[in-house]
Amino acid sequence: QAPHALPARLRPALGLLTDLYELPMAAAYHANGPTGSATFELFMRELPAPRSHLVVAGLEQALEFLAEWRFAPAEIEYVRRLPVFRHVGPAFFELLGRVRFTGNVQAMPEGTLALAGEPLLHVTAPIIEAQLVETALLATLNFQTAIATKAARIVAVAQGRPVIEFGARRAHGIEAGVLAAWAAYVAGCAGTSNTEAGHRFGIPVFGTLAHSFVMSFASEQTAFPEDATLLLDAYEGFFTPEVAVTARCLAHCSSLQSIRPGKPQGYRATGFRFCRLFLFCCGSLQDGVNFGRNIHVYASVALRILSSITSNPRKHFICQLPIPGIARLDQ
Repeated sequence: QAPHALPARLRPALGLLTDLYELPMAAAYHANGPTGSATFELFMRELPAPRSHLVVAGLEQALEFLAEWRFAPAEIEYVRRLPVFRHVGPAFFELLGRVRFTGNVQAMPEGTLALAGEPLLHVTAPIIEAQLVETALLATLNFQTAIATKAARIVAVAQGRPVIEFGARRAHGIEAGVLAAWAAYVAGCAGTSNTEAGHRFGIPVFGTLAHSFVMSFASEQTAFPEDATLLLDAYEGFFTPEVAVTARCLAHCSSLQSIRPGKPQGYRATGFRFCRLFLFCCGSLQDGVNFGRNIHVYASVALRILSSITSNPRKHFICQLPIPGIARLDQ
């Protein structure tokens, strides 16, 4: 079971993790409207043409949110002062102080494949409770399911070679990066670069090295220690003769662990040149190929060629997730 989504000192006010319009609707239910149970379902109406399914993720954090959901006194006072509640009587705010989630949840387990129209989450609760938790549940499952779905496609393309998630620096906030690592792990990634995700969720952690490290040395040849990852584009650009020579020299070194192509422009625009540059390198790698950033799922041809020549099934691919567009279901 996944631990807390945030350390206690960093957790936001749970009651206010909602959109404003949910609160006036709750006040209207309380004053005038239905007070019985309601059922809310979370599902994808339709999938874009390239997609056939989703990979569900985020359930653990959603259930934890429901278990801890409540309004603190300071949150209630903030809501009371909002102009939209100027005609709302004190009974509603007293209700907010008592409210807890008492409903039932049915959901697909994390890692389950879901089709369009299938409910990922089914919540039945008193209507005020169901209404007020809607935003948080949507946000939690939507984000992690999108990451898991894209990660699963990359894992499938890697054809059994481990894929390492490396995307916290491109996430929408650091906590999103931690949860993206969890979602990618649910989808089949073998590890993450995020040390907090490793600590919190028990995910294996991996790392390479940065451009700043390479550039602190006099030359690329002296920058790579034993068991190094070869970073190709620190100085000259991806396809220059100098870099190709460096790659050729270091790729035949017995201590070289993996190759990091670096900037994506080359293998996006000229994928076959990318493949040819590494055909001679990959056979001697101890570890694998690190696609440093912005790997696009349509680079699958390059990944397949590389995986076909890396005979050791332990060699891995490292991808930065999420990236711009990584959570789009049409890529």
